[in-house]
Amino acid sequence: MGMNVGVSQTGAWSMGVSQGPLITKTYTKEDITPLPSGETDLANAVNETNVVSIDSTYDVLTSAGKYAVFLWKDKVFSSTFTAKWVGKSDRATTDSTVYLQVYNRDTTTWDEIDSESSVAADTDFTLEATVSTNLSSYIDVDGWISCRVYQRAI
Repeated sequence: MGMNVGVSQTGAWSMGVSQGPLITKTYTKEDITPLPSGETDLANAVNETNVVSIDSTYDVLTSAGKYAVFLWKDKVFSSTFTAKWVGKSDRATTDSTVYLQVYNRDTTTWDEIDSESSVAADTDFTLEATVSTNLSSYIDVDGWISCRVYQRAI
């Protein structure tokens, strides 16, 4: 299943996510500060018609002076999990890094699994990581895993 999500931070920021054989439970987003420490769903639902594939259709979130955050939760059916995000920002990642994280249920913290800090504004880039060790640290008792992508709108 693919996911295509967009954020606008005082301009246009576009994001997308692609995962392997998963069933997505929720997609949420929020312009928020401070950055949430837990995995509770965010305030706004993502329009799921905009996240069925990686293309030029995006779900938009405007952020100014806060964190633009997209959170998604998926069910894992294998011994590995791959999160892939494809997108762009109107803010250069050299000015504000974009992070891909997965929620660690053992430590109750977010673990960074990829980031980008060298791309110019309005340039497509990819964040991708595969979790294959200690996968049980990230999956809840029902088989769900939580991921997020965020950038500080400064």
